[in-house]
Amino acid sequence: MGRFEIDIPAQVKKRTYRYEFYADSRLTDCFVKDLWDRWYWKDEFLKLLAAAGFSNVQNLMDSSLYQEGHVYVFRAHK
Repeated sequence: MGRFEIDIPAQVKKRTYRYEFYADSRLTDCFVKDLWDRWYWKDEFLKLLAAAGFSNVQNLMDSSLYQEGHVYVFRAHK
């Protein structure tokens, strides 16, 4: 079970999950955990790669497997 909140200006998505553990059909333990995801726009990610010293950056978006604007795939060398 989970829920999420999105902060678009901060480019952060917070997901909250509840994990339940069962033994012999009985609930034995459970805990709640938050997971934070940060996303980057294409130009921001390219700048991050350059700042980290990566070169020969290739955008693999030419593949028909990806739709422009939804997923970015890069190959880079350090």
